[in-house]
Amino acid sequence: MATKSSRSLPLRAGDDIAIRALHTNRALYRWRRAIVEEIRADRVVTYAGVGAAILSPTYGRVVSRDHVRSVFFLDRPYAVFEFHHSGGRPSPQIYININAPAEVTEAGITYVDHELDVAKDPGRPALIVDEDEFVEAIVRYGYNAAFQASVRAAAEEGMRVAEAWKAGPLRHDLRVARAGDVLRVRALKHDGRPYRWWRTRIEDITDAHLVTMSSIGQLVRTPRGAWRNTLNVRSHYWFERPFSLLECYDAAGQLREIYVNVATPARLRAGTLEYVDYELDVSKLTGEPARIVDEDEFDAAVRKRRYSAETQRWARAAAREALSLAETWEPRGWYDEP
Repeated sequence: MATKSSRSLPLRAGDDIAIRALHTNRALYRWRRAIVEEIRADRVVTYAGVGAAILSPTYGRVVSRDHVRSVFFLDRPYAVFEFHHSGGRPSPQIYININAPAEVTEAGITYVDHELDVAKDPGRPALIVDEDEFVEAIVRYGYNAAFQASVRAAAEEGMRVAEAWKAGPLRHDLRVARAGDVLRVRALKHDGRPYRWWRTRIEDITDAHLVTMSSIGQLVRTPRGAWRNTLNVRSHYWFERPFSLLECYDAAGQLREIYVNVATPARLRAGTLEYVDYELDVSKLTGEPARIVDEDEFDAAVRKRRYSAETQRWARAAAREALSLAETWEPRGWYDEP
């Protein structure tokens, strides 16, 4: 496989991304969030610290007890994980996951796991592990003889890699976003200029979705000044969907409006969430049907910012999807923070 240029990758160092592990049938079986530490021509290196959550549909939520640096190769049939023990173990454990080359998008990294793995504990030789899981996968997914041979060859290569691997120093300045963190949000225009920014608190975060809460009085800044929220707002941002959704509540906690902004999927980097706003919005006042609004602002932006025909079609399709979302949305309800 040809080496891919890092310039073509839609990630930057500092991005807070999701890492998804899939079975051969592409069913999600584990995910976690991590920070992009480094990007090279053939790999993406990520870091997740002690306390970072690892989630699985089968095993639920587990909290990491190690600092984990992960090296995802774009052209090799494995990934390398360095487990740096928080208790001061002199050398990290090296774990090599046999998998298809990593798939990289703006939302993160996905890889298809082939079950066979290599483990190397400090001071001990590398070993091929999880043979039982690999044998089960052969039956479950119908691995043919050629594929089995390729996976075993990758594991043999992984043994050599594990023995020679030199773990890098830890970056203690990197931290994955978690519930409770204060986050800076920046709304951008098509040309990349910020037109509105504010600070808010993360209510929860998953591999695909981040939720924040801003109370009445929250300061919102713009290039021309600032103003304060007159409503309590819970905001839902997606990392792979073309909009964000706001639940707007009055001081008594009554839902006043569901508001959906047509925008690029959210990007989370170095404690800042950003998205590009495309003017079209959907509003659903309580007791009324949802409707697309701000058509005049969108038409003006089409002329001023010279949106391509493709961008216009994308925005209008997103608005139609947002219309359906607003009609069927089930709000969480507002409650005072303890």
